[in-house]
Amino acid sequence: MDDGEGLRTNIVANIASYLHPTSTVPMGADSDPTAVVDAWGKVRGIESLRIADASIIPDIPSVATNVTTIMVAERIAAKLASSQEHSESQDSSHQFRRAGERHVAA
Repeated sequence: MDDGEGLRTNIVANIASYLHPTSTVPMGADSDPTAVVDAWGKVRGIESLRIADASIIPDIPSVATNVTTIMVAERIAAKLASSQEHSESQDSSHQFRRAGERHVAA
């Protein structure tokens, strides 16, 4: 390719991009009208639905999204696991009380 136009035509014909979509369902404060989920991935207005992927990152990160997405997902998963353990602990103590048994904390 000796001319600039031929080079330009070749580049345009062969260009490709690889995108990491983010920020399509952004998280934010309750006061943020553009936020779809809260800081723990809970979808506003829908009970028991959480999102834990790159779509909830509020701004496009300037780094690869893989590590950021893993961190967000692991943090939400840890919060959910902690909440589940707490809920199960309370449920079992209520069962003991209903059955007339004394609950002893471990």
